[in-house]
Amino acid sequence: AGTQLQNRVQVDRPIDREHELRERLETELVFLGSTLCEEKLEPLIDHTLKFVQMAGIKTWVLSGDNLETTLGVSNKIGLIGKGGVRIVFKLDDPDEIKEEFFVELDNKIATLRRGKKYSLAVSGEYFSKIQNYENTNKLLFKQFVDIVLRSEISIWGEMVPFQKKEVVRILKEYQKDKVTMAIGDGINDIEMLVEAHLGVAIFRQCSYNLCKFSDYYVQKFKDIKLLMFYYGRECYRRNSKLMLYMFFKNILFTLSTFWAGALNFFSGIILKPTLVTNSFALILTAFPMVLYGIYDKIFTKDEMLFSPLFYETGKKRLYFNGKIFLFEIVMGIIFSCYLTLVCLLLFDWGNYKEGQFYGWYNFGNMISMGVIITVNLRILVLSNAFSLWNLVVTFISIGSYFGIWFFEHTLPSSNYFNTFWELTGTFQFYIFLVYILVISIIEYMIVKIEFYLVDKKFVPDFDVKFDAVTKNAGGDGKIEYSGVSNRDLNVGELRDNNQGYQDDSEFDSPSDSEAD
Repeated sequence: AGTQLQNRVQVDRPIDREHELRERLETELVFLGSTLCEEKLEPLIDHTLKFVQMAGIKTWVLSGDNLETTLGVSNKIGLIGKGGVRIVFKLDDPDEIKEEFFVELDNKIATLRRGKKYSLAVSGEYFSKIQNYENTNKLLFKQFVDIVLRSEISIWGEMVPFQKKEVVRILKEYQKDKVTMAIGDGINDIEMLVEAHLGVAIFRQCSYNLCKFSDYYVQKFKDIKLLMFYYGRECYRRNSKLMLYMFFKNILFTLSTFWAGALNFFSGIILKPTLVTNSFALILTAFPMVLYGIYDKIFTKDEMLFSPLFYETGKKRLYFNGKIFLFEIVMGIIFSCYLTLVCLLLFDWGNYKEGQFYGWYNFGNMISMGVIITVNLRILVLSNAFSLWNLVVTFISIGSYFGIWFFEHTLPSSNYFNTFWELTGTFQFYIFLVYILVISIIEYMIVKIEFYLVDKKFVPDFDVKFDAVTKNAGGDGKIEYSGVSNRDLNVGELRDNNQGYQDDSEFDSPSDSEAD
């Protein structure tokens, strides 16, 4: 019913009609006086936006305020003007919507000096008119969209809620490989938050409904930096590692059973204790994963918020992509073959001790033990925030397997009756532990190589502190703002970005009037 009502309202009151009514209401008025209302900007909003831009993320402003007011706020927070993009093309006259106009505008953009970027300022009335051509004149509409997408910053004023949603929809449609994030603090932003891939609400008093329609909500705009560059970035890293780890451990567990079954001509004889198979994911390997997923981190929060350079690993998809996924699959296959071969050499049914046959179940017990120890040590190797808890949880997981094995050993009705002391009393058992340790060493070397190939080149130089560090009474540096590694951005360029251009007269072609 709510959707039907919304559609009916949009039909009865089209966007053009709203602009027409607004103009009619503001005629034949008698001026009695004026009142100036100023909404204070939140602290560090300009710093937060600059940090986001330095990470290579484009910033768009969608506001219901007057276009001139929106431009003034954008200038105040450093998006345009001093410290930001200085060439702004304003699109606010619906009568200029012609193919010739966009060709001329495109030519002006092409004449900009190399390295100079431009922004577009679009009014809601202009967007309403150009959107009418989306189905009737697609060439004209695509010309507009192409110019908008190539701009460094897009500023939209006088936008009604439905138009905000449409801007996000168009962006998603024409750039399918991009991820959109919408940030809003009012009820009129709900449609935009729902349409974007990720909606973030800024919590205000009586804005409970806004939070219900968002994916996340923060208290202050500056918390966007914390959400994206600390929690978001680290969540992506940990989830990627855990996803790959789960494929590895399940392939290792399944294929080791498959290879052993092939050696036994798929006779159907149970290889691993049923209790071990049923508790593999629930008990024997779950707790180290939970600990890793919650607490693991490479750098501290202050270090992560020092530079947007850390964000590059996510943009480039360096933690989870097709090549890495294939590598983990291959590693799981190789390690399963290795474990099966070692068990076959040490605990084959052809090996005897004091005239007693080891048997198929001893062979299966050793494969199970090898898998459990290997996958638990692997998550230990992956951990960066190493602590006593890592050892305790790993010990509990591996110890649970030995507890299950010992329990099976004490049941006369079990196929594994008396296998515990039989196997632990042989030299092959301890040789097998050495082989498993070799696997863990190989895993550790792979993890370290991966760190230096992937993470290390995106670690900023924390000694380059610019204005990012202030000295406290004790003389220690405390990170309050953000710097950028000199490997990616030199000190002079950062100073320009943070403080703005000193020469206010240096505009490129077109002229100042053309680049209104």
